[in-house]
Amino acid sequence: MRLLGAVHHPERTLRCVAAVLLLAGLSACGYSLRGSEVHALPFSPLILECNFKSAWQVCQNVQNRLERQGVLLDDNSAPWRLVVHTPKSRQRVLTIAGDASTEEYELTQSLAYALYSTQPRERVLHNELKLSRIYRHQASALVAKERERHSLTRSMHQQLIEIMFRELAEAPLASQQISP
Repeated sequence: MRLLGAVHHPERTLRCVAAVLLLAGLSACGYSLRGSEVHALPFSPLILECNFKSAWQVCQNVQNRLERQGVLLDDNSAPWRLVVHTPKSRQRVLTIAGDASTEEYELTQSLAYALYSTQPRERVLHNELKLSRIYRHQASALVAKERERHSLTRSMHQQLIEIMFRELAEAPLASQQISP
């Protein structure tokens, strides 16, 4: 007995089965999407120093990421202190059009951070990360291009934070789980 409106499509069923088998095969071999990897940090509890006034979004993203990874944020007696400096931005002209207007810009974002041990007081890790991207600029679409630059800046900040967490997870002390 067939239900009304139910039509059997063997090609569609075959495609669905093939897609499910492909996904199962990829997940079984350990394939994962880029950026989905979680880098566990052995530094907990931790004091986070970040300038929330001038770099609110970056600081909030770092704090949320630390909390998602189960790092206890403590303001007083933590054995570790992570200092995230205010991101720096630089923009320079790459290409000029025939009418002397700018065609392409290079946008560079940098983020410096340092990890300190509070007992004894010493710097364990520090680095300044930099990313550069090129984007096209059209004088006739200023609002859209400004929005694109802000979106590119946010994306670059996320990438810098991802790199920072990867470096923190691979720090020399990462092999030891340090707790108070």
